[in-house]
Amino acid sequence: MKEQENKKIEALVDKMMNGVDLETPSLDFTATIMSQVEALAVSKVTPQQPLISKLGWSIIAITIIAIIVYAFIGGFANETTHSLFNNTYDYSVLHNNVISQFLSGIVISKTVLYSIVLFGAMLFIQIPLLKYYFNKRLEV
Repeated sequence: MKEQENKKIEALVDKMMNGVDLETPSLDFTATIMSQVEALAVSKVTPQQPLISKLGWSIIAITIIAIIVYAFIGGFANETTHSLFNNTYDYSVLHNNVISQFLSGIVISKTVLYSIVLFGAMLFIQIPLLKYYFNKRLEV
């Protein structure tokens, strides 16, 4: 039963297709399609937002600086408050250990020290410049 229906449908399609001439695309068909594709390819990109805002980084930096200042100076110049780094604590572990004794034997020449400092300075200069360059290049 289905074969009969399929044959009838095929015959109908063949009859309809015989009467239709083949159309050829225009000469600028590819260019027209590609211009439409390029128009669709431009999408609205949501701007990236940092996880921690500049205000957040400022608050974090101020808090850390305040803790360090409080730890070294101690209190608000009140005689009853004590500094965290007064002589009651033994911090000899920080400078009398195997690592600090090993590192104290290392001698770095001035040339190597200058090259390390220059490399660090150039790195901190080039990163913002490259970021600016690539942001400008990727702008549409």
